[in-house]
Amino acid sequence: KYTESFYNMHTYLISIYPHFHCLGGECPYSCCKGWQVAVDDETWEKYQAVQGAYGRGLRFHVYKMKGERYLRKLFDRCPYWNSDHCCQFQVNGETDLMPLICRVYPRDSIGCDVETEVTLELSCIAAARMFLDHPERLEFVPVEENAPVLWPLDNHENWFYYFLKADRERMLDHIWEKSGEELAACWQTLYAFVYKKHDLIVMEKFEEAERVALSNREEDLGMYYLNREPTYAFFSIRTIDRMILNQIDYGNLRRRERAFYNLIQSYRKRFSSFYVEEADRFFDQKIREMMEAGYGGKYRSYFAYCIQQLYLRAYETYHVLKEFLFAVLYTQLLMMFDLVDYLDNGEKVANLDRQSEILMLCERGVRHNASLTWNLLQIMRKEFL
Repeated sequence: KYTESFYNMHTYLISIYPHFHCLGGECPYSCCKGWQVAVDDETWEKYQAVQGAYGRGLRFHVYKMKGERYLRKLFDRCPYWNSDHCCQFQVNGETDLMPLICRVYPRDSIGCDVETEVTLELSCIAAARMFLDHPERLEFVPVEENAPVLWPLDNHENWFYYFLKADRERMLDHIWEKSGEELAACWQTLYAFVYKKHDLIVMEKFEEAERVALSNREEDLGMYYLNREPTYAFFSIRTIDRMILNQIDYGNLRRRERAFYNLIQSYRKRFSSFYVEEADRFFDQKIREMMEAGYGGKYRSYFAYCIQQLYLRAYETYHVLKEFLFAVLYTQLLMMFDLVDYLDNGEKVANLDRQSEILMLCERGVRHNASLTWNLLQIMRKEFL
């Protein structure tokens, strides 16, 4: 739940943060359209304090569902999105009346007792394009000011937070220092590392967990070693199919996000006739061909970014394996939608504008829906958890 709590802690910004700028009224995918916007308690209190017809209008445009407040959309748009495609609150200089999520998006932050990390959500087309413009390893840079914490981590065992940060740095070192190793092999190595560590954490054997080797050798990993050829079909296409067709392609997607709906239809046409093992081989083969053609070099940086954003969320749940697998899943889904677009349109789609659009659509269509994430987790449990 979003909160505007501030902590006396260190704040770290992802290194691409200073390069971001909002496109405003020029944005082709405005965040004022399509989203369900939560109204936080602090903003609701401000609405209640506004007098007269203006205050009544503010309160009219808020409704309550399952204990939470949201802005009431008009024609699938925020009621304060004006004819210039800008937020009317911003135009009026009333940014304090914007819900917290609108004031900070696409910035995302998680925090605990000791520090806050701020990243950028790639569901924003400007952030997605900027991310693709900076494919190198990203770091967290300390800054002086505090930041509002959107996702406070409800744990006070600071030693475990630093335990997770150290593991995350080891994984990032492996991802980037082993850049000669193909990403599929990297997934397998890191999966065994995190899986073994996860089991030791569950058994509260933290000292042993700290000593787990980040290795791709069977003698180091034992039962956690994946004895198979590295493949980009890390999740079988049968599992991906269930996720796409049963969960991601839901409701009024055709009307809400037509471009993403079209990608799903292309996926149906390409993969519906395959048997399971055929689909896995086809996907792996075509991904390799696409990457050899120079299209899709972003996957290592995107996977690393997912690790940076997700891994510390295990501070609350202790479920490090779940966060790692979601990082792989999001990367494989991005590969899938890139692939069907590439097969449909050839090399002419290998430009940053189109790649940014597909990345943004995947983030909007998959990552930023809490109930969808829960449903994907239930499917994922059956194959990997």
